[in-house]
Amino acid sequence: MARTRRPPLARLLPLGLVLVFVHPAAAQRIPAVPKDFHFIQDYADLYDAPTRAQIGEVQKAAFEQQKTPIVVVTINDMARYGWTGSIETFATLWFNAWGIGAQDTNQGILLLISVGDRKARIELGRAWGDRWDGYSQRIMNDTIVPHFKNAAFARGTVEGVQALGEMARLTPYGVPPAPGTLQQIGQAWASDEKVSPLSPLGVRVALPLLAVGILCLVLACFMPEQRKWLLWIGIGLIVLALALWLIVGVVALFSRGRRGGGSGGGYSSSGGFGGGSSGGGGATGSW
Repeated sequence: MARTRRPPLARLLPLGLVLVFVHPAAAQRIPAVPKDFHFIQDYADLYDAPTRAQIGEVQKAAFEQQKTPIVVVTINDMARYGWTGSIETFATLWFNAWGIGAQDTNQGILLLISVGDRKARIELGRAWGDRWDGYSQRIMNDTIVPHFKNAAFARGTVEGVQALGEMARLTPYGVPPAPGTLQQIGQAWASDEKVSPLSPLGVRVALPLLAVGILCLVLACFMPEQRKWLLWIGIGLIVLALALWLIVGVVALFSRGRRGGGSGGGYSSSGGFGGGSSGGGGATGSW
């Protein structure tokens, strides 16, 4: 049954009440819009000049070609800004305090990284709605957080911003990319999903069976004396695991996806600040 979507006003009203009545003091402690208008504000001092240059190339293309500012902010922790609540609400406060994006397009993106809290948030402008939340979460889970877990903040940010740049090229009105085949297998492995509703096998059993089955068929080509048994064993194992690959193959075939503070370095433009507002969508990660 299709999920009933709440009207935009109904979605935003609770958030608005929080922002207006609960923590106005925190918003006052968020820094003013940067005078240099740089899209990288590295208050936690995570990036060197080459890293800021890499990020800046993506920011420049996204803003000049799609009018989408991708702003990266790093902080040591939220408590320094008088905040003890969730990073989701704090990112919304920050996004709105800086007015990321233009009022007419409202498709800005904020990547807020709180190192001490071990949390990060992708906050999206109102134009993105909630259609892009799933894709944003995949960027967070598959690209950003794995590097952050290893304290590779520069690499995680560069690759995360590159993925957000690909998202910007599709615009809020495009089709969010579906997971690729390898991503689907990885997600299925992590959750040990059943290969089909009628199968007793989980992915973690089916994949090794498939691999051994294929190996048996290969060995049968070089071992004529055992060929008969190797063929029967290999075919049997492959049949047991085949349902997984049928499902993955069909999904891939019909997938609509496309592959597609210091500041210094990076990219800057006064047009990236002052007019946009958050729509409450995005993704959160922790490590």
